[in-house]
Amino acid sequence: MGKILFVDDDETMRTAVALTMQHLDILIASSKEQAVNILKKEEISLLLTDLYMPEAQSGFELIKLAREMDEDLYIVVITGFGTIENAVKAVKYGSDDFIKRTSPR
Repeated sequence: MGKILFVDDDETMRTAVALTMQHLDILIASSKEQAVNILKKEEISLLLTDLYMPEAQSGFELIKLAREMDEDLYIVVITGFGTIENAVKAVKYGSDDFIKRTSPR
C-alpha cells in the first residue's frame, strides 16, 4: 500500500489515527488547504477525510478537488454526520466509501 492522507480538524482524532496507524506511511492534515498541498506534492493512494472542518463544506470540496487531481485515488469519508444526504453528496463528489463515525458511549 502507498501513502495514506488523513484529514480532520479535530486534533484528538488526528493524534489517535496517527498513533493507531504509525506502522503505515501516513500523512496528517488539519484542513482542506493542507490536504491539497500534500496531494500536490505526494503520491497518495488513500485519502481518509472528515466532512465538516472550519471552512464550510470543506470535506466535500476536498473530495471534488482530490478526484480531479487523481481519478485513481481511493477516497473514504469518515464522519460523525452520517446522514443519507451526506453519503449521497459525498459519492456524487467522488468518494468511494462513506463511514459514519460513532462516539464512544
